[in-house]
Amino acid sequence: MVANQRLEHQLPGEAALLERIAQVIPLDSPLKLDRAGENIANATCALGANEALMRSEPHRKNLLDRGFTVAGIAAIWSKGHLYVVQDFAHEVPSYSPQQTRELVGRAVDETRRQAGFPKLTQRTPPNLDEAACSLATESRPNAHLLATAYDNRKIVAYTQSQPDALPPGARRLLRDPSIRQFEVGSCYARNAAYPTGMYWIAILLY
Repeated sequence: MVANQRLEHQLPGEAALLERIAQVIPLDSPLKLDRAGENIANATCALGANEALMRSEPHRKNLLDRGFTVAGIAAIWSKGHLYVVQDFAHEVPSYSPQQTRELVGRAVDETRRQAGFPKLTQRTPPNLDEAACSLATESRPNAHLLATAYDNRKIVAYTQSQPDALPPGARRLLRDPSIRQFEVGSCYARNAAYPTGMYWIAILLY
């Protein structure tokens, strides 16, 4: 903004906010984010910048949003003007694949319990985590990508920042009385649709 002397959230040629944030988060970072917001201001002093942000309804909303849990702030003086950027985001819990499988497994158990069906046996197949990661090559999870590798299985594939939040399709299939076992594959991966990453989950039912 200083170089262009323009107060803009996205200058020409710049990526969208989440993409810019993703560019500075290493792939192996434990920091996982699923939404973000940004405030910008240009004033002659820090107090003036704060007053301008609080008078702006969208900026004030960001500042008071209880859903944002992390923030980054930068301020630069240039020719008597103070340029301020405040980036806010919601941090997603960081789970290992094993922890994710356990979370999803408990959600499966609870869904079955509520439906009045017996508990399923959870298996741990080889390579299902890698198969879940392969789903991230698509803009959205596609269960058909797994169908050839896992025949004779009912397959549920979804993305979630909270992996144990089962989608309606999974809950519907879990009410099938013929199902006896299930397997869970998980992967936290980034792609164009989710530049800061998302949990990709695959559930096999049989």
